[in-house]
Amino acid sequence: MYRSVAKELKTGLIDHYSNWQALLSQGEAVFLTYVPDGLHPNTKGNREILAAHILASWGIKAP
Repeated sequence: MYRSVAKELKTGLIDHYSNWQALLSQGEAVFLTYVPDGLHPNTKGNREILAAHILASWGIKAP
């Protein structure tokens, strides 16, 4: 759905689903460190997973 909406609106889409799946594959305890409610990333998840992925998609290396 998101891809079709982005295409229709002619806007970019940064798909970070695979990042969360990769984190989950490391084990539930690791995943919950970054996503304590199982759905929304906390500050650590936003900083270390999401922000790094967004910067990389723009060609910027995360600090």
